This record gives sequence, structure tokens and C-alpha cells, in this order.
Amino acid sequence: SNGIPCGDWFGVNELTPEVIDYVKYRREGTGGNQMRSWTANLYGDLMELPAGTLAFAAGVERRAEKGWRDPDSTVLRNGAEEAIAGSYKVSEAYMELS
Repeated sequence: SNGIPCGDWFGVNELTPEVIDYVKYRREGTGGNQMRSWTANLYGDLMELPAGTLAFAAGVERRAEKGWRDPDSTVLRNGAEEAIAGSYKVSEAYMELS
């Protein structure tokens, strides 16, 4: 042995909490998902026919979704990740007779 205790290699036990807080890296990024939806439905009986009641149903729906990820600025600088974002919108309608 050269007189250095095992726990003191590389000055590990000599680092103060202040030094550790200064060099410590805390990865922080933001991101999320969002969905908005609007729906309307209408249904009922239209008229009586010899074979039974003629009924109907109709409706519309509008939906918008998006997602994003903004990595930590250090991660962006190192090229490990890139900021991403995407979205889409859907409109649907239907009509039924029975």
C-alpha cells in the first residue's frame, strides 16, 4: 500500500458538498401531449313506415392532437437529442338510417 486509504482515491472524500453541487449535472427537459375533442350527435325517429319506424342518427367530431419534447439545453448542445414536435387534426362525420 502507498498509504492512501481506499476511499480517498482521486480525492473523492476531499470534495465538499458545495463543489459537488457546482459540478453536478441535473438533466431537465420539457415535453407533453395535448388532445382536444369536439363531438355532436343527433338521433331519433323520422316517420312510421309499413315495415316499422324509420330512425336516423348523425354526428360530427373534430379532434386535434399534438405532442412535443424540448430536451435539456446541454443535451441539445451535445447533439444527443433534438427538439421534436408534431400535430394532426381529424374531422369526421356520419349519417345512418335504420
